[in-house]
Amino acid sequence: MTTRRSPGDRPVVTSFVAVPGAFRGAWYWERLAAELSARGDRLVGVDLVGADLDAWIASVSGAFDANDLERAVLVGHSMGGVVAQASTGVLGDRCARLVLLDSPLIEAGQRAVDV
Repeated sequence: MTTRRSPGDRPVVTSFVAVPGAFRGAWYWERLAAELSARGDRLVGVDLVGADLDAWIASVSGAFDANDLERAVLVGHSMGGVVAQASTGVLGDRCARLVLLDSPLIEAGQRAVDV
């Protein structure tokens, strides 16, 4: 394994926060988390708690807070991609990048059921 290094010769660690699709949980990301960990990176899976978008956004934001993440790549799969997109408004610059896997792209004011 080759560890990426910063100009100051410190290891570069990329943090990911991953939001699963419907009927999945944080467990969905365990294999990927192990692979990334072996490379020196970090993945935090999110359990979406509650029954509405606001509660799910709070779950994503809570994952950033609970893991002391100042910035991370936000990954969303399927319905989790819709949640991830909505979460960017709350996270602001804490979301370094947004990655959508098999998820519709939601435009401002649009609902997931409209896509």
